Amino acid sequence: IRWQTEPEGIRIIWTESGGPATAPPETQSFGTRLVSSTIRQLDARMDYDWRKEGLVATIVLPRRSIAD
Repeated sequence: IRWQTEPEGIRIIWTESGGPATAPPETQSFGTRLVSSTIRQLDARMDYDWRKEGLVATIVLPRRSIAD
């Protein structure tokens, strides 16, 4: 996990490696729905990069969400 501050807020990058190949899920699990709901409530953005060597997920928390 890495993070960095940016003018728009904080960027958090979760990088997986060394596991089995990844692919986008065909259905949404409870965990996926929970994360999506939390991201919406924070007015944040989350991007998934399903790489062969592992998932890279990036979350951008806007500055206004952090300050509240």
